[in-house]
Amino acid sequence: MQQEWEAEQQAYADIARMAEEWQTRWPNHCRACGAWGASPIRHYHYMEPPDGGDPCEALPEGRCHRCGCELTQPDDPCELGTCKTCGWRFDDGAPSW
Repeated sequence: MQQEWEAEQQAYADIARMAEEWQTRWPNHCRACGAWGASPIRHYHYMEPPDGGDPCEALPEGRCHRCGCELTQPDDPCELGTCKTCGWRFDDGAPSW
């Protein structure tokens, strides 16, 4: 029982470390959408990536939700584009651990 508890505690510590590393790497990410570019699906205790949700409007149009830089103009007007700086594409946000 002690080993299971220690393993669970280690798993939580690993998740916290990974989340901190991601946030350190992308300090300018959009806090409104978690860098997904759309509203995430909220559940009781966690968030999942959006599934065709409404686009996030917290940043000016044409800005990357992960690093805040300018996005390239997409060929398809229905797409949001790709970030020249960090490589972000729509639906490429904060991992949900």
